[in-house]
Amino acid sequence: MDNENKNEIEEKAEPETEGKAESEVKAETETSTAAAGEASKKNSMPKVIAVIAAVCVILACVMVLQNRNTKTEETAAAPVETAAAETIESAAPEESAAPAESTESTADAETGSGDTIADALNFGSVYALYDPDEVVMTINGTDITWAEYAYEMFYVGYSLENTFLSYYGSTVGWDNMIAENTTFNQYLHQQVEAIILQSYGIGELAEKNGISLSEEELAAIETQKQANITTYCGEGATEEDFEAFLATMYMIPELYQKMNEESTLTTKIPTEIYGENGEKLSDEDVIAYMEANDYLYAAHILLPTIDLDTREALSEEEIAAAKEQAETLAKELQAIENEEERLAKFYEYMETYSKDTGKTAYPEGYLFTSGQMVTEFEEGTRALENYQVSDPILSSYGYHIIMRLPLKADAVLSVGSDGTAQTVHSTMVNDLLSEELSDIVATAKVTYVKPVNEINLADYAA
Repeated sequence: MDNENKNEIEEKAEPETEGKAESEVKAETETSTAAAGEASKKNSMPKVIAVIAAVCVILACVMVLQNRNTKTEETAAAPVETAAAETIESAAPEESAAPAESTESTADAETGSGDTIADALNFGSVYALYDPDEVVMTINGTDITWAEYAYEMFYVGYSLENTFLSYYGSTVGWDNMIAENTTFNQYLHQQVEAIILQSYGIGELAEKNGISLSEEELAAIETQKQANITTYCGEGATEEDFEAFLATMYMIPELYQKMNEESTLTTKIPTEIYGENGEKLSDEDVIAYMEANDYLYAAHILLPTIDLDTREALSEEEIAAAKEQAETLAKELQAIENEEERLAKFYEYMETYSKDTGKTAYPEGYLFTSGQMVTEFEEGTRALENYQVSDPILSSYGYHIIMRLPLKADAVLSVGSDGTAQTVHSTMVNDLLSEELSDIVATAKVTYVKPVNEINLADYAA
């Protein structure tokens, strides 16, 4: 019983939310998928495209070199794009927005032909097309230099090549179609533009809300840079040595600084606007958000018809006893007219009779959205008024007696592996900032000063 949370009733878990266990339905799906194996490889292009999209959506580099597990060789490891997250909060360094780690240097990441991924890209020839400080595009009049566009282009291109190598053992055919009327090369430029727009949007969001970096935060970035110089260039290395190291990734020092400052801003924005853990949000606004996003809140008493450890069915006698007890408890609870007394008695019975292991982490009930719980539990909850008690409802786990509860702002949404309870506030902050960022990006005017978005890697690939 995974993490002792929601296991008996939850149908599927959100992968980014700790403390929500997956049910047999999910497990069976994963098993059948694994069994398909190599037979489905030819049909896996949609999955590859999804991975590529995940790889390329957001800001390319946060706290650029921190925690990168590479060999400090003359040829540095090419970075691997962060997993998708179109949100501000998820880009925070301590929340997993640091670039994904590579355990190999670029020189170790071989393609099928024996060349490195970087060699296959032959990006040096592309990088030489313009000077790093040459303006190649503008966003609402803000200059974007070739240094920034080229770095993101290399970053996305490397990620695409790495994805293809992992799935097919071959390099990208840049003129091949990834979707109708879209080649891989066109897709690459679309993703580069999206990343740069996200970067621009974060800056605009910070400026709009009067958020800037303090002297202490800038000093912390400098301290980290000095540590990186030692880590990647050796003891006694100079700024010039570090600049040469960054150049192996087609990055200039100014871009390194900009990205690290932007990363720190990304972390700072949610707290500055909405407070630590969204504490500046009013209860009324949080509840309105819950209602708009179809959240349900319910407690339940589970009398299982299966062994919750082995998932094997109980005996007919045990199942009959569980049904009889569920009917008895439900009738007793339904007979209590006073809502407060009914709630108190429900919690008493839940503590005494329920076999749901999640009751320890969620002693007041479960807050969930559509599709998260097994169908019988969700439909049973929707059929109730607040504080109403259901008749026994049978699911694949057993008999549930459900009491629907009114939404409340501080209801526990999830519990982390460290036991820390999370409310819906962080999800709401994430959505609010994502919406605001999306609006900035959607209304931005992009102008290409140089035809960099027409560069075809197929013309340069080795």
